[in-house]
Formats: sequence, structure tokens, C-alpha cells
Amino acid sequence: MTYLTTRKPLVALLPLLAAALTAGCSASDSGSKPGELGNGGFYFSCDDTVACSRYTNDASKFPEAVSVGSTFAVRFVPKTNSGLDIHFNESAVDRGITVNAIGDVYVSRGAKGLAAVKTGYASLAARDATGALVDYVVVRIAKPDALVVYSADETTTSTPPHVASITLSVSAHDRRTYRALAQQNSADLAGSLQIEWTSSNPSVAAVESTTDGKATVVAKSAGTASLVAVGGTFTQNIPITVSQ
Repeated sequence: MTYLTTRKPLVALLPLLAAALTAGCSASDSGSKPGELGNGGFYFSCDDTVACSRYTNDASKFPEAVSVGSTFAVRFVPKTNSGLDIHFNESAVDRGITVNAIGDVYVSRGAKGLAAVKTGYASLAARDATGALVDYVVVRIAKPDALVVYSADETTTSTPPHVASITLSVSAHDRRTYRALAQQNSADLAGSLQIEWTSSNPSVAAVESTTDGKATVVAKSAGTASLVAVGGTFTQNIPITVSQ
């Protein structure tokens, strides 16, 4: 197995990859990035609405960058007129067309699908039911330099307003739920980021639950604390003020 570690070696090996396919197919045939060899489209998905919906179910909008530490899924749909001799398994999910990383340096496969484990350029290969290469795509795995914390009630598919501070009241029995979106250079990163949520002062404001990437914060007593979000090797602190 040849391990592709950067974009330049990948380009250098294009003739070898293309040789495994039927002659006559080229990257320019696709008109977009998803199928580097032009034999179909790669479709991205994950379970974070804000970080995923803008890319989901549209091969032409396959993300340029995915956050390290995030999970996601990718499927491949071949062109019906590609001319390739693709072998399908009609009883299998996606007819036996699988998508996995070439090597496991940057992306590995786990229980939740694909996981971005290291920064760099990851090559994802689509293979048919016999294991023959059909197409590939390159995605950058990036390290966040910011986490945008936002209300989990926000359902927009664009970047939601970020939460700079939190105000809660004990008498009002306040509880709020939050999620976080990874960014690099103010640009959103795709992928469902696994966030670790904690409170710097649980006696003032406690993190009651952290299910499905969400953190529910509950007012306990008057005072100040911070909501701490750790994900993709980056930490964000949101100040909390709790009144009686």
C-alpha cells in the first residue's frame, strides 16, 4: 500500500491512480473538486447541523477543510456514464461502494465513521465491491485556532452568532444549552467536533449534561464562573455571571 502524505506526492502519483481506471476519464470531467478523477461525486455528512448542513448532499460543496478531532461520513456516487467497469453489490449499503482513507495517518475509521486524527492532507479513496479504485478526493485536516460557542437552539446552516458571555439567574432556574463550531483564520471547519465541556466553578454554574455534542449549563448560586470548551486541540473560555 502506498501512503500519500501531502498534496504534491498525490499529484505525482496521479498517473498510477489513473492507470487503475478505465482510460478516457480525467479530473476535468467532473467540473468540481469532489471527484478528482471525474468519475463521480463524494458526498459529506456529519451530525452537527451548523458544521455540516451547508456541505451535506451536494458533491460540488464538499468541504475544503475538516477540523482535527472531528468525525464525519463520506459516500461516493459514481457517474452513470463514466465508462468504468464498476462492480456493485446490490445487497450492501451504497451498493458496495466504500470510502476510506489511503493510509491512516490523517484520517482513520472508527465506530462513528471517519475521524480526523492529524493535521495535513488526507486522501480518501472510493472503491467498488471488488476493491478496485474508482475515484479519490483530497481534504485538508486543519487545527482550529478558535471555537465559536453558540446556542444549541440556533438552527441556521450558516455561522451562528457566537456567545461571548453567559448570564444566568438562580431564581429563574435558568439552564441553557450550547454547542461549538471550530474555525481557523475565521473560516468555519467542517466535521462534528467532539467537545469536552466543563465549568470552572460548578457550585456557581454546573455543566449538567454533555450529550450529542451539546452542553447544558445550570445556574446553582450567585457568582462568576467560566464555561470551558475543549475540542480539536483548542480551548475556549466563556465567562458566566449568575445572579440570585
